[in-house]
Amino acid sequence: MDATALTSMRLVAKWANDPAHSYRQSAIADFLGKADSELVAYDHAHKVTVVTHEQPAPQAMKEIKIPDACKALDVDYINTFTMLRAEHARFVLGAN
Repeated sequence: MDATALTSMRLVAKWANDPAHSYRQSAIADFLGKADSELVAYDHAHKVTVVTHEQPAPQAMKEIKIPDACKALDVDYINTFTMLRAEHARFVLGAN
């Protein structure tokens, strides 16, 4: 993680620990201990879009979802399948 992303990581941690969210302490520790928080921080710092298969779940106190963190920090995110369609990805099986 570069210096710019470290600054954003502080914002991510501050947001996750905000008592207004009512996330369980275990959910906060899990989120901040995984790459999810670093991904959001990096993308926040570099103004790029997060690609995730997760769906928002703002009322889930047991787990912090990537889209919820993205929304809170004004980070763009996109569903995996939407990104694949937008990029015209093709997966061809068979012998050449």
